[in-house]
Amino acid sequence: MPVFGSLSCASRRTLGIALLALWCGWIAVAWTTPRAQAGDLGSAWAQVQASLPAAQPAPMLIGVVDACACTDLASDRAWAELSAAVRARGGQVRLLDSPALQGSGYAVWLLGADGQPRYAGPADGGAVCGTAGAAAWSRWLPDVLSRAASAAVASPCPCAMESMS
Repeated sequence: MPVFGSLSCASRRTLGIALLALWCGWIAVAWTTPRAQAGDLGSAWAQVQASLPAAQPAPMLIGVVDACACTDLASDRAWAELSAAVRARGGQVRLLDSPALQGSGYAVWLLGADGQPRYAGPADGGAVCGTAGAAAWSRWLPDVLSRAASAAVASPCPCAMESMS
């Protein structure tokens, strides 16, 4: 039995136009939502700032869902290690799911107590920890948090850099 079999022709037309209008509205919103470009640190930071609470007394770790196409933050061992290290230092950990930050290349934002970034990049921290990777986060975290905001390390995910070229 057809789903629309009991509707009149005029009702089906009205329903079709309403669905088309709904779809067009959704597309218009999706196209006008600004997205951070891969490797564009300033734009990505502005998007992260817009989603943060006004004040924070401690360091904060922010994980961005789908920021790096080559990693899955939720199942990433490096994310778990870094989260544990930040919590051990009395910091807060948040997961941010923002369509505007998808593909930005910055999966992890580590903020100092002043709310300014100290690290932005993949969760494995290769730019900070070198080849030691995630295992070295607990050792390197105090040094990273003690940096001046002007000396923050920003290194987009390798897959984001590949997509830029």
